[in-house]
Amino acid sequence: MSVDMSGLPDPVQNKNFYEGVAPRRFMAWVLDSLIILVLSLIAMVLSFFTLIFVAPFLVFFISAGYRWLLMRENSATLGMRWMHIEIRNGAGERLGDKQALFHSALFSALFFIPILPIIGMILMATNRFGQGLHDLPFGTTAILRPE
Repeated sequence: MSVDMSGLPDPVQNKNFYEGVAPRRFMAWVLDSLIILVLSLIAMVLSFFTLIFVAPFLVFFISAGYRWLLMRENSATLGMRWMHIEIRNGAGERLGDKQALFHSALFSALFFIPILPIIGMILMATNRFGQGLHDLPFGTTAILRPE
């Protein structure tokens, strides 16, 4: 099954949309992970640490919720905004509610199987549009935010 990517800037003719996106995407992930860690710790403290027994699920839901809430509004998390990148669908548009929800849930779920994020990084480095494993089913990719 092939996803139509014709609405995105061509990586060869419009290199300026993709140059330096991979390291920026990594830094955005680091920043977002720190935010999610802090939010998860706050939730654990507020629950008097009873949530520690379901910590992986807590982190999943906080991660997916954080990403969904920000991606549906701006097509970018706080880390992505700081790194001047955003996610676009194959039509070149920002993500809507459903696209942001499924993209965020799949991104968060992939971290439950440790090899999958590594495969995603390899794909980002070798794929024409710099797509990760979680981008492929939806035809999404990260580009430098148009000014």
